This record gives sequence, C-alpha cells and structure tokens, in this order.
Amino acid sequence: MGAFRQSRAERPAGKRVVLTERDLELLYAVGRMRAAITSQLCVYFGDRSVASRRLRALFAAKLLHVTVPALNGENVYVLTKRGGDALLDAGFETADLHVGPPPSRDADLRHLLEINWVRVAVLRAVKRMGSATVTLFRADLDLRRALGVGRATILPDALVEVVVPAGPIRLVVEVDLGTETGRVLAAKAAAIRDILIQGAPCYDLAAPWTPLLLAPSERRLQSLAVALHGLLPDRWRAGTLDLLRGDDLLTAPLRSLQDVGRRIHAGRPLLPQLLPLPPAPAARAATRTGSAFRSTASNGGSSAPLDFVQEGSAGLVAGGEDG
Repeated sequence: MGAFRQSRAERPAGKRVVLTERDLELLYAVGRMRAAITSQLCVYFGDRSVASRRLRALFAAKLLHVTVPALNGENVYVLTKRGGDALLDAGFETADLHVGPPPSRDADLRHLLEINWVRVAVLRAVKRMGSATVTLFRADLDLRRALGVGRATILPDALVEVVVPAGPIRLVVEVDLGTETGRVLAAKAAAIRDILIQGAPCYDLAAPWTPLLLAPSERRLQSLAVALHGLLPDRWRAGTLDLLRGDDLLTAPLRSLQDVGRRIHAGRPLLPQLLPLPPAPAARAATRTGSAFRSTASNGGSSAPLDFVQEGSAGLVAGGEDG
C-alpha cells in the first residue's frame, strides 16, 4: 500500500527552527505582502526546492500559516503572530507588516496576489538592471491602513519608486483583472488626472510620476482605452499582466493608453536613456538600520536570490483627491 499523502494545509510535526538571515527576510516579505504564494517567495532564495523546504520548516514552527484555495493551486502563506514576534525579537521594524488570514473573497485574494507580482517584477527588474535601488513600494493595503479608510475609498493599487543612475522611476500602478467596471476605473483615472494636472505628489510618492495600467489582455486594454478617453490617456503607460512574470517591467517598451486605443503597437521604455544598462554585479550589502533590513546595493548574477527591500517610511501626503 502506498504511503499516505499529508494534506498541504496540515501542519507537520514541529521542530525547533534556527532562523537564518534569509528566513527572517522571507518572513518579513510575507508580512509586507500579507499573502504570498510559493512562486513569489522563491525569488528570495533563487531556488524553488530550497524555498519550499524553508517554507515548510517555517510553517511547522508556526511562524507562517498556509491555506490551499484550490487543489491545483499554489499554497498561500501568511505571517502568524508568532512569526511577527520572531521578527520583532530579531530587531525588525514590524509596524508595516500584515499579520492574519488572507482575504476571504476570491476576487480580493487574486487582486492582492497580482499586486504582489508587481512587487516581485520590480525586484527582478532591479536585479537585472544592476545599479538600481527600490526606495518605495506602497501597496493599496498599506495606504488603507495608514489613512484609516476602507475598501470604498478609491486608492492606487501600488506606488513604486526605483532610483537608477539616470534618475528616479516613479509609478502609480493600477492592476486590472477584468472584473472592475469601466465606471470604477474611470473614477480612479479622474482622480489621477487631477493630481497629474496639479503636478503634485501621489501620497508619499514624489512628483513627477507616471500612471501605469496593467490588464489581462490586449483586448481588455483597448476596452479600457475607450473607457478612459478624455482622462489624459496620453500620460498613462499600458501593458499586459504578462510583464509581471518577467524581469523587464522597468525596461520593456510600453505604449501610452492613447496609442493602445489607436492600435499603435510600438512603445518606448519608461526611461529610454537608461538603455542599455549592463547588469553590473554588486555585492549584497544589507544592513540592519534601526530595526529593519535596508539593501544598499542590488544583487548581481543570475542565480543569486533577491533582497527584500525595506522601503522608506515617509509620512503619507495626499495629493488632490483619493487616487
């Protein structure tokens, strides 16, 4: 008779775990993302088998909790209170972490995981570019908690700032899964238009910045280009969600939403003057500043794991309407 297969959601027998620096960074990453799947967390190890083994150990030690939304889907990990306490004991700043269960609604969980793919794509792009640093990544759940507002308030899905030798790349990201109505997206675009016209910061993301719309397909992008007509479509950059599974989000040619509507297929990078950037290897230099890890250089080399960057903690400043 074959061996009985243990459920993925069943916690294995607990063993004492000696936490490594990479374990702590992984716990911190899960806490920042609120919920993360295995393939997203693999970027912090550079090897899926190693990541899976360490995740299993952290789950057994009750530092992470796992749910299995679908039998053919990936494990979804969240940080437990014990995991948060372990980070606090190790000297991490834990105020920005999210502890507790993942979103209960399937649509909310899928949206959150896609925003986390934005984070992963930014980290991969930084690694590829070599001389670049992530100085800000603020997801919508971070903004909602900081501002004390609920789901009804219109907010960006993510704020991103990456500093490169040629200057900063600042993005206000909207992730569309094809489930929101054109009216909801138009309301977001109207708020973003008003802030763009003012030339103001978008919360704690300094101006100037570029709105970036990511959608499931070219057809959906064209539909949104029609819905957002008259809301500065020439200022928006647009692409499909496939960009988030690679390492060229910051360097790939991206069209304006206006060009998408005109069926123009040629695009340009966010900062054309950045290309080509050789992937100059840099030694990992992560220091614990106060109570957090801060990466002072990007990782070079194709096999090295990525550092989870502790973002800046400037106070939130709303620019115009909630956007």
